Amino acid sequence: NQSINQSIRQPHTQHNGRMLKGKPKRTYAVEVTTPDACLNFAIDSKTTGEQLFQLIVKTTGLREIWFFDLQYKNQNENYIWLKRHRKVLSQVPHVQPFQLQFTIKYFPEDVAYELIEPSTQTLFFLYVQKQILDEELWCKAEHCVVLASLALQTNYGDYDPELSAPGFTDDLQLLPRRIINQYQMTPSMWEEKIVDCYKRNTNLFPEEAMVKYLTLAQDLEMYGVSYFSIKNKKGTVLWLGVDALGLNIYKSNDKLTPSISFPWGEIKTVEYNDKKFVIKAMDKQALDLVFFSIHPEVNKTILQLCIGNHELYLKRRGPDSMEVQQMRAEADDRRSRMNKDREKLLKEIQQRKKTEREKEKIALKLKRTEKRMQQTEKSLSQAESAADILSKQVERAEVETGSLLRQSEEARDLLQQLLQEKKQNEEQKRFLRERMENAVLAATEQKDITEDLRRELARAQLAEREAKRELERQSQLTSRAPSVLDGSFDDTASRGSTDDQEARIDFEFMDTSSSSPMHNHQDKPQSDRTLSQSIKDIGADLSDRMIVDAMTNEDKIKEQNEASGETKYDTLTRISSGSAKSRISFFEEL
Repeated sequence: NQSINQSIRQPHTQHNGRMLKGKPKRTYAVEVTTPDACLNFAIDSKTTGEQLFQLIVKTTGLREIWFFDLQYKNQNENYIWLKRHRKVLSQVPHVQPFQLQFTIKYFPEDVAYELIEPSTQTLFFLYVQKQILDEELWCKAEHCVVLASLALQTNYGDYDPELSAPGFTDDLQLLPRRIINQYQMTPSMWEEKIVDCYKRNTNLFPEEAMVKYLTLAQDLEMYGVSYFSIKNKKGTVLWLGVDALGLNIYKSNDKLTPSISFPWGEIKTVEYNDKKFVIKAMDKQALDLVFFSIHPEVNKTILQLCIGNHELYLKRRGPDSMEVQQMRAEADDRRSRMNKDREKLLKEIQQRKKTEREKEKIALKLKRTEKRMQQTEKSLSQAESAADILSKQVERAEVETGSLLRQSEEARDLLQQLLQEKKQNEEQKRFLRERMENAVLAATEQKDITEDLRRELARAQLAEREAKRELERQSQLTSRAPSVLDGSFDDTASRGSTDDQEARIDFEFMDTSSSSPMHNHQDKPQSDRTLSQSIKDIGADLSDRMIVDAMTNEDKIKEQNEASGETKYDTLTRISSGSAKSRISFFEEL
């Protein structure tokens, strides 16, 4: 909450050319609560409601002020709209600081077209969100889930897995308590459904997410309707609903489906005397619509809402003022900048994805190269092991050859000895000769074996050198991999004062003949179809988890309306058809 201290000071009086200070005026503390802030002011006894209202507007910088007003709680704990032409101290209970609310009094027919300034959109978003969460505005579960995802988009921007770890919504109130109690769902299951929708809101700016939130909320049956308990001439208790389009009559047990509707273009005058309200229609053949308020203290509130909504109804169907035209031009510039920023962001995202794909490809190539290197190293290791074994075999062969050569020398020595004994018997001589020849033959065979081993060793050493050269080549290829592997990427993105007993307002001389839509608005964006499909999918998923005994009266009424295929706008079209005379007669029979 912000705390802003302001005061309204009266100028010093001048007498005979001299300034007279006089006594300092007593000031009173006022605390004004808005949907997004708490403002503190100091006023004096002569400050009017209009002065305080303008001070708040100046402090907040609000420009679309026709939707807002000040209200306070009276001694009966009922909210009363502050009369701006009267002094503040003559209206509010004298308990300092005086508590007032700067809140929404009138709603637009089309939020996407009429709410121009981001500050106005923010106040409406916070107000409607609070109404839904406080269960003042009835909403189905699937709509609540989609609205919660848009609220996350508004507050946190695009979904980020690092910032949206499981359980990040535990401390956030995203759903009405009624919805949580009506379904067999754990908090983690609700979070999963909300996050699934949240992921689909990518590339929506906060301002766009707020407008999308309000556009979806304005399709709710109770959106923008102020309800008052009334009776008809028969004494039947009914609800009077005042909204941007006209007056609606509801049965006492059904605030969702109006039974009769009277658009502002058909109403000539609205007046009341004590508890009796009389609505005169433009149709001269129609009788007066007469009803009685159950709580007379709200009569002025009903009349104020009728006057204000009727004025805005006419204003929408006329040309925009210069101020509104200027605001629309500024809004167009903002949208143009947002679109350019979005295009730039999308290009950067695409470039990032492309870079990531290239990075993955190079990483895969590197992985394959490393695998081949490991295989080469393994082969080299095996070749080295084989060479070691062959070397040892050669050494053993050389030792054996040496031993055989020594035996051959001994045989020669022995032969010489035998030759000297030539004269000995021939059998001994022949035996010795054979022995010598055998020894020489064995030595020759062993020498051949040794030569074979040496050649095999040479081949192994050659294979080892080839493997080493292959390893060096693979290492050089790896060292030339692009620098994108280091993960660096610049993803910087650009972003009436009336009598208490009797009052009358006459619309006869106002141009109320036009009942056509206020503008030929743009078609709904393509993304709305995706939003509608998401709502249908979520509703289908939740249908099996609904606790039937926990269904409220509104749930059952909505279920019946959907079964008949009738929407809010279908109902308004149907109940506004026919002559005013026939609808007033129907009202009298309720």
